[in-house]
Amino acid sequence: MSDFVQKSKDLCFEEEPGKHEEFKEVFKEVERLSRILNIASLNLGNIEEVLSLLEMGAFASGATFAESYKTYLCDVVNHYTPSMLPQEQATGKWDTEWPNRCFGSSPLHN
Repeated sequence: MSDFVQKSKDLCFEEEPGKHEEFKEVFKEVERLSRILNIASLNLGNIEEVLSLLEMGAFASGATFAESYKTYLCDVVNHYTPSMLPQEQATGKWDTEWPNRCFGSSPLHN
């Protein structure tokens, strides 16, 4: 997801305000990383770049990768991933219709 960081901010501050306070630690680290934009070409909206930098920082300092980052990733992915219906609740025959339900019941996601 190219806009993962923005989606996580939407989730934290607009969609479910107050529910994801642990995200603020991640956002604080991303803001801290923004100071190096003067000397490096980075896309701090790209979650892969952000997590790579945070992991490198943890490795260089001898720290472990914070559990809050894992929680952050899981919460955002779970929120934006549509639920899949069990086979018996799905309409049509599973064997021939599986491509239409591969990513949930919504046509938006298939």
